[in-house]
Amino acid sequence: MTTFLRVGRFVGLLLVGGVLSTRVWALGPTITVPPANQTVVLGNPASFSVTATGGPLTYQWYLNGNPVAGATAATYVDSAVQLGDGGVYFVAVTNGSGTTVSSGGNLLIQDGLGNPLNTIPTLTALPVIGIQPVNLSATYTQSPITPIPLNLAVAAMANLPLSYQWSFNGTAVPGATGTVYGALSPGNYTVTVSTTAGPVTSQTAVVTWLAPDGTVIDNTPYITVEPLSGTVIYGTTPFTMSVSAVSLLPITYQWYLGTTALAGATGTTFAATAPGSYTVVATTTAATDPSLAATVTVMTAGGVTVGNVPTITVQPAGGTVIYTGSPVSLGLSVTSVSLQTMSYQWYLNSLAINGAVSATYTATAPGAYTVVISTAGGSTTSQTASVSVTTPLGVAVNTTPAITAQPIGATLTYGTRSGTTSLSVSALALLPLTYQWSLNGTAITGATAAAYTAVLPGTYTVTVTTSAGSITSSPAIVSQGSRVINLSSRIIVSGSGSATAGFVLNSTSGAAKAMLIRAVGPGLTAFGVTGVLAHPVLTILDGTGKVVGTNSGWANSTAISSADATAGAFPLTTGSTDAAIVLTLNPASYTARVSSGDGTSGAALVEAYELTADSTQLINISTLATVGGAGSLIGGFVISGTPAQVLVRAIGPTLASFGVSGVLAQPILTVTNSSGTVVGANTGWSSGSTAVTTSVAAATAIAGGFALPAGSADSVVLLTLPPGAYSAQVTGLNGGSGSALVEVYLVPSS
Repeated sequence: MTTFLRVGRFVGLLLVGGVLSTRVWALGPTITVPPANQTVVLGNPASFSVTATGGPLTYQWYLNGNPVAGATAATYVDSAVQLGDGGVYFVAVTNGSGTTVSSGGNLLIQDGLGNPLNTIPTLTALPVIGIQPVNLSATYTQSPITPIPLNLAVAAMANLPLSYQWSFNGTAVPGATGTVYGALSPGNYTVTVSTTAGPVTSQTAVVTWLAPDGTVIDNTPYITVEPLSGTVIYGTTPFTMSVSAVSLLPITYQWYLGTTALAGATGTTFAATAPGSYTVVATTTAATDPSLAATVTVMTAGGVTVGNVPTITVQPAGGTVIYTGSPVSLGLSVTSVSLQTMSYQWYLNSLAINGAVSATYTATAPGAYTVVISTAGGSTTSQTASVSVTTPLGVAVNTTPAITAQPIGATLTYGTRSGTTSLSVSALALLPLTYQWSLNGTAITGATAAAYTAVLPGTYTVTVTTSAGSITSSPAIVSQGSRVINLSSRIIVSGSGSATAGFVLNSTSGAAKAMLIRAVGPGLTAFGVTGVLAHPVLTILDGTGKVVGTNSGWANSTAISSADATAGAFPLTTGSTDAAIVLTLNPASYTARVSSGDGTSGAALVEAYELTADSTQLINISTLATVGGAGSLIGGFVISGTPAQVLVRAIGPTLASFGVSGVLAQPILTVTNSSGTVVGANTGWSSGSTAVTTSVAAATAIAGGFALPAGSADSVVLLTLPPGAYSAQVTGLNGGSGSALVEVYLVPSS
């Protein structure tokens, strides 16, 4: 019996007497030695081989028409035969021109006793399909689909020539007449294998197109790749989203932001520049398929989210400017991002700065700076940037003044800087400064500089002002140093003559001074003095001899009573004939002349008191009088403030050089305090040590007294005395008498 097995379009198989032989219709390989029949005991190995030419060659072995997995060499070895391994083995040998299928080699399996365990199939005239076409599927992600052929195959056996016809959905496919057909469309496929004895149709093989998740592709659009969420880096390229969808029909697309369709966004990709929720709808004529939402955010490279409301990415930074006297400046800047147009407004201490409407601002004053960035979507306020201005030593400088060095008080001491003290203040501000000094709360006219020369004791302050404000300094106390506030002399006035006492006013400012001058006669009786001048007449003359004031009885004047109280003088008896006068005198030398108003003689006390502690002060008093027998000449003075150095002199012999006759030959000088304690005494000014003599001479020169001849019998003491009342008494040695001059000088400080 002769049987043909045709595989593909190349080879026919001829079975003669139960043995397969080969007939070749094309230029495929030539099989020269086909596989041979074998009988093998179960469990033993079996081996089939083929020899062919026309290489290079590939091989595939079949058992009963079914391919043997892994059997792809010229020799196939079954290392341990099992029951299912029996049957007809043939091999398909392939080269670049085609495939040749060998004749079959039968494998008969026996048990150990030689009994057959399988049968060899018999071929018939009608085709027997040994390999049915199987269901196949292809996966696609994006329409339009470019189909990939899915190869459907059939293997059949018969003892007559075979022919093939493939059908798609029941309709024959033109030209599809081989054992293999590449299906390009989804649907149902069959193949009819025919011989002259008749046709046999294969089982149906279903070809399916699938989405990646296994969904069958049909006319409905099906999204296979959803658009992904992502981030747009602010100021750079957009974020591109994409979608993939499949359908058997053409697909159109429409992208949406929220619920708003985006004009022109009708492709599979969309470049997003704005944040929000995006979707895309895939549409065919049959249906639609909306995608899942993809969220797009806009962020800076540093990860800051960008929206319609401004976001500050770099806050303005304050700082400290070192003040050097020049205008100050510090650059401030802010960096912000927004999807909308931004505007700026800078503020200083919560007040908008006119014209400061950009992202940068140059600060020229200290304070708290902020900037408000605004868009149509809202506004954002920056952190506060504090700007301070300081000196190199760290003292803050503002538009309002700051005092860096307070005025320091001092003591007004006669002779030191001419009895003045300089007050000064140091202040800083970013605006021009003005100054106003005050004494005891009252502004001093013209005192409008940073420094002021104080000539009066009191409490000084200075107010420093700019257009932004003012500050008042700490008080600077200027105290009065050593002062002689009262000078007095007890003199004897003859009935027809007069006695004089001189005093000197000195001033650093040239200001006139209110003085109380008294000639007390009857008032002395209250102190136990007898033989007083009954009616003293007081005349005040300046250095030129001009009369500047006179009085012959104080007449219970309230002005005198008030001046007595102010000066600390003992009150005059009401109705007494004591003389007193209040005068305002310019700095100069003055003489107080006392005479008798009724022609009688007697003792009188001449006194000069200052009424105000100002820049003009008493620095000297002198009295020329006769010292007789046991009688004495007495000069008094009162020291106020701080201890003072005074020069007290009793001049006798040296008066002769000034034309005075009958001088006291040997004056004795004794200085006592208010308790009567002797605090200094001298008889002959140069009788002491050389050091003392030198000091006295120097003090005389400083105080402005006339020089005494070396070795003269005049008497002098140089004393530093605490505040209090003192008396200088001049007597004659051994009861001697004569004219003498008693002088008290306030010695200037060096």
